[in-house]
Amino acid sequence: MPDIRDVDKKICTGCAACANVCPKNAVTMKADGEGFLYPEIDGAKCVGCGLCHKKCPAVFPEYKNKPSPKCYAAMGGDGLRAVSSSGGMFGLIADHVLKRGGHVCGAAYGKDNIGVEHVMVSSAEELSRLRGSKYVQSAVGDAYKRIKALLDAGELVFFTGCPCQVAGLNGYLGREYKNLITADLVCHGVPSRFVFEKFLKDLPENGGIERVNFRQKKKYGWTPTLQILYKNGAEYYKPRWECDYYKVFLSIMACRKSCGDCRFNRLPRQGDFTLADFWGIGEKYAGFDDGKGTSLVLLNNKKARRVFSAVKGGLSAYRRADIELARKANGNVFVSSREHPERDRFMKLLQKHSFASAYRRIKGRWFDVGIVGWWYGKNYGSALTYYALHEVVEGLGYDTLMLEWPWKKRPFPPVSDNFVRRFAKKHYNMSAQYTFDEYPSLNDHIGTFLVGSDQLWNYWDSKDMGDYYMLDFVRADRKKISYATSFGHPEYPAPEEVCRRQAAVLQTFDAVSVREDDGVKICREKFGVEATQVLDPVFLCPEERYREIMAEADVSFGRPYLLAYVLSPDREKGEMLKAAADGLGLELLIILDGQTDIEENMRRLGIQNVRRNVGIEEWLAYIGNASFVVTDSFHGTCFSVIFKKQFLCIRNRARGISRFDTLLSRLGLERFAVDDISQAADYFGRRQDIDYGAVAPLLKAEAERSLLWLKRALAAPHGA
Repeated sequence: MPDIRDVDKKICTGCAACANVCPKNAVTMKADGEGFLYPEIDGAKCVGCGLCHKKCPAVFPEYKNKPSPKCYAAMGGDGLRAVSSSGGMFGLIADHVLKRGGHVCGAAYGKDNIGVEHVMVSSAEELSRLRGSKYVQSAVGDAYKRIKALLDAGELVFFTGCPCQVAGLNGYLGREYKNLITADLVCHGVPSRFVFEKFLKDLPENGGIERVNFRQKKKYGWTPTLQILYKNGAEYYKPRWECDYYKVFLSIMACRKSCGDCRFNRLPRQGDFTLADFWGIGEKYAGFDDGKGTSLVLLNNKKARRVFSAVKGGLSAYRRADIELARKANGNVFVSSREHPERDRFMKLLQKHSFASAYRRIKGRWFDVGIVGWWYGKNYGSALTYYALHEVVEGLGYDTLMLEWPWKKRPFPPVSDNFVRRFAKKHYNMSAQYTFDEYPSLNDHIGTFLVGSDQLWNYWDSKDMGDYYMLDFVRADRKKISYATSFGHPEYPAPEEVCRRQAAVLQTFDAVSVREDDGVKICREKFGVEATQVLDPVFLCPEERYREIMAEADVSFGRPYLLAYVLSPDREKGEMLKAAADGLGLELLIILDGQTDIEENMRRLGIQNVRRNVGIEEWLAYIGNASFVVTDSFHGTCFSVIFKKQFLCIRNRARGISRFDTLLSRLGLERFAVDDISQAADYFGRRQDIDYGAVAPLLKAEAERSLLWLKRALAAPHGA
């Protein structure tokens, strides 16, 4: 039986229907790192009834109202509008309900006047708590349960909230109640309490908050304006165009993930009523924009029409309006907001920096570290070595930008949509594309430039790029670091004049590390630079991260298999793989290089049964679930070690043997590699299982040493 844990976090609205409906109180709403509430299940209490899933409106949305509601512009009296966000329509409906002995449930500030929660009021004196917009997501708590109890007792209830909260209440109740009136608000998206608290911490400490008003009209009239009154009499008061909180909120930079693709900001609406500001009404009806506020009111069903008929006498003015008039300035009546492209980055920054600093970094496109490398190449190893480096650097607390490949001149060649690009979009902040001449402008946005890893200093692979991979475009006042950059081969065949030029560049680096022992020698002898050998970053990234990626793979496995990941195929290698799989009693699965012609490589290998359309996620899953791995790939070998697989490594001289030798010797795994296919039969004849109990401490020591080097290099002052 599915439960609420099966609901994708991206669509969960935090409506709390699941927590209210659970018969065992096994579901509680807990804040995540961004401060948004998500359900958690107490396994000791859960009886597996599945009600939490069955009642989830995000999974089972319903749209019962009319798709073409009646639309009105409405203005209450001046006194009512002075204490209301817009035209006072909420207050009129609430007053109508209270005069009939009913109850009103809506969002109110808690005791600290920062957090917002849904509360029930039953008197006109208490109603002021519910008035006014509150641009912080409210905690529903057990409000739905309390509403149901009142409804079942025959009491009249008016509930107002975001569309997802109205949907949550409707889903929880599961049936219509004649004595329930609901109003959904045209919602722009909801920030969390955590976001608002971070903003408040940047303001002067004034002895506690007395009151918050997101729509104070006293100076700027009917427009979003934030007023914070403090207990010592101090005041913060700024309109949306001067207030950073409003700038972040209105751009959907700090809203809940589900707000970027809301299932309920659309027609048909969720509530009996829909209430909002009727922005833009003055363009057609000038008399309905006097600067004091006008409500947009949608009557979504017969119940709303009856209630409106009963309360409209309390309005100073109202009129029918074409709902299309609302579309220009009230788009969320019809469609969801769209998440800011840097929403995730801002929320990450907010957990490390102040609100003001996080916003400045977004606004100015400022990053701590820019990574230069082949993260965009159609190669599984390259993609994952940069993923690992990115994750490690971010894990050390640095905000990171992956730099796009440069080009000689505009226009740029089109960027293809491939498996590596799709992977990159999910995990990185990527720079715009620049020509070589434009690249120095990145110095205005990045503090430290980090090159590596992979064979970026392989002369034959990089000579057409000039000294780009040696960071020749970086200014003298910026840090330059190399992490695990590789020359690929034991020698560096560049002409002497090139070596002299590159030596002058490399000698300006703050810290240099290389991936192979041979690289240390090349740096010293060719460039006069002392370098440190470190592990490839894939070993520094926690294994759990790779397993999280594997979990996204669209692949299933049958019988046990031998996985062959082959970069340099030939007929002899194909015959060896078939013999090895037969000898081990395993099915043979083959993955070929992602950046070469698969048809041609299959012909060379002499095997047609090759896995196609293998993404990064699937590649990891194939290695992670294999019974045995045969590979001529360095990173295929690396991940065989990470996932503790029995493997045969075929040293690939064509692609650079130094990296194999350095890694295998560091981990005591030399005997699990061969130099030639002809040695494979002998290998399988004498094969012993790898003792990962012996490998683990060696790998741990190397990884800790390498991580410490990187940590110190990033933390050291420039020029130290």
